[in-house]
Amino acid sequence: RKVSAGPMKGQNGPFTPIDPNRPRFGPEIEPGRVAPQPVKPWRSPSWDGELPPESARFSQDGGVAVMQNPPAINAFIESIDDPKRKTLCAAIFKRFFEDAVTFLPDGTAFISTGDIPAMWLRDSSWQLRPLLHFSEDPEVLALILAVHKRQLEFIAVDPYANAFNISANGNCWEKDFVDQSPWVFERKFELDSLSTVLDLSLRILARGISSHLDEEFAKILEIILSVIDKEQNHDAESYIFVRDNVRSYDFLSHGGKGAPYSNTGMVWSAFRPSDDACTYNYHIPDNLHLARCLSDISRISDEVFDYSHIKTLCQIKAEEILSGVRKYGIIQINGLPQYAYEVDGLGNFELDDDANVPSLLALPYLDVCEKDDPIYLATRDRIWSSRNSNFYSGEWGEGIGSIHTDKGSIWPLSLSIKELTSTADISLSSIEMVAYIRNAIPESVDKDDLTKFTREWFSWADMTYIEMMIESLSRKERTYR
Repeated sequence: RKVSAGPMKGQNGPFTPIDPNRPRFGPEIEPGRVAPQPVKPWRSPSWDGELPPESARFSQDGGVAVMQNPPAINAFIESIDDPKRKTLCAAIFKRFFEDAVTFLPDGTAFISTGDIPAMWLRDSSWQLRPLLHFSEDPEVLALILAVHKRQLEFIAVDPYANAFNISANGNCWEKDFVDQSPWVFERKFELDSLSTVLDLSLRILARGISSHLDEEFAKILEIILSVIDKEQNHDAESYIFVRDNVRSYDFLSHGGKGAPYSNTGMVWSAFRPSDDACTYNYHIPDNLHLARCLSDISRISDEVFDYSHIKTLCQIKAEEILSGVRKYGIIQINGLPQYAYEVDGLGNFELDDDANVPSLLALPYLDVCEKDDPIYLATRDRIWSSRNSNFYSGEWGEGIGSIHTDKGSIWPLSLSIKELTSTADISLSSIEMVAYIRNAIPESVDKDDLTKFTREWFSWADMTYIEMMIESLSRKERTYR
């Protein structure tokens, strides 16, 4: 729902993000702890050698070394009592480790998004998130660190790209720029491509691992900060994205430059986390998430990350972004302050949330605010209702969809995020109604017909269901924390 309200004044309602001074990464982090090093290459497109002798849990399949479930994953699967649920989780992990993961000769790892042979920076970060619960398993940790290193190298290739190839093979959705790197599968500038990689860095650190916060990380963080600074003062001529003969959400409006805007202190983004063009180019969930990540990085101790100038700049940028959100991103609806989804700094705003994360629904999941934050609760009440044009209710359930798919299509991802951001016990019934049909979580499902779906293998949705499972156990038994 696009709303034009004329010049919009900032709202002075209660803005209550998580306390910026809360302890997150303190003395409990063992400075300089060295994590297990990535193991030898387990799989690569051209690999035809023998299996590494120390990798007993790898099998040879058609000349390719295929990763099998690490011990911690098998233990988790075996702990599930419900037979159908156990079968579903086993199928998800088998697809992930055997089909999505590829270890490369340089010791990094590539994770495909599922049935598309490319790695999205955002998707891969969320695909790994549930595995952090098992990071004490050396094989799991090695995978996480190897993927994170690959993410950093991709950002070094092109910080404006959202998806990358397994090699510099030139594959692409479309070659939208004449100088597009052969590593780049798609070059849609999505702010979450950067924020989610930072998010993964912080969540690894929260597990007591700091070896990844090295000189290379500092260099990539400087690249990210340079992009942030540039896009806080976006030049409309600097990024033009045009495609012919495609739906309107696959290119930017106004000749490929995007909608008119005014600088706000927030960071301009061309596309949403759904890979669809922003209506207004200050995406509030992305900016809130980025600000949280930058603020948390700024408070990492010097013993762990001794780059004071970078941390100072992170804090400055976080404060500038949050100031912009307070002024432009919080609107009054029926007397209640609520978050907009997108704004332009000129008084226009988009209210409708999208299933893809970062989203308004996911703000507590992103550690942007607490689950009982009043602005979030008012926003949540609005977006999980018919007041959100992407919200659908049908024969089998209700949920949020996306302009990325047909009207009436619910994204199971939204069902998982709704449960993960609730304060009650997690309900798995709706999403398992979808999953049990094919032992997989698809991208979207028709609200009235569970047999109509898009993308049978959408690994991000698969792995978010796993996180739901883990969180369900955590709330009941206080395990897997």
